[in-house]
Amino acid sequence: MKTILGFLMLAGLSLSACGNNACDEANDKIDECKTEGYMKLDTGDCSGLKECSAKCIKDASCADLSSDDPNNKYNICVKACLG
Repeated sequence: MKTILGFLMLAGLSLSACGNNACDEANDKIDECKTEGYMKLDTGDCSGLKECSAKCIKDASCADLSSDDPNNKYNICVKACLG
């Protein structure tokens, strides 16, 4: 959890919800998991790195979203987004 919060803050991302897409689905996942420390994604353009990061959230398990394990599915996905 701390890994992604730091990633989002340091990267200055403003992840967005735009129609029925990865960003909306990521918001739904955040609601579903009730994961502390995650804020709903901002409205705006959902493409590129923002879309990739949103897909990581929506595809992760709730356990991965609350874990600090750098090798869980979510953190590996975020690292891949960053290239």
